[in-house]
Amino acid sequence: MAPENESVFYLDSYTRGRVTQLNVSDFATLGALLELENISMNSAVIMFKDKNGNAKSVEANTSIEEGDTIDVQNASNKSGN
Repeated sequence: MAPENESVFYLDSYTRGRVTQLNVSDFATLGALLELENISMNSAVIMFKDKNGNAKSVEANTSIEEGDTIDVQNASNKSGN
């Protein structure tokens, strides 16, 4: 768990295999997160939602904010791809 003064978001990624709580301060943008996780936007299906469950833009420069949820799936595992 993060200290109380840290803002957190949640990552569910095929590279980690489970939902992980991460500090917003460690990842400024979606692109920074994907780079550190060694995930290419071209080979992943990404669902990015804010703390209220509203869809956020899936762009490299989209800011990660407290309570966001990011679900990253391997595109090759999706049927029809």
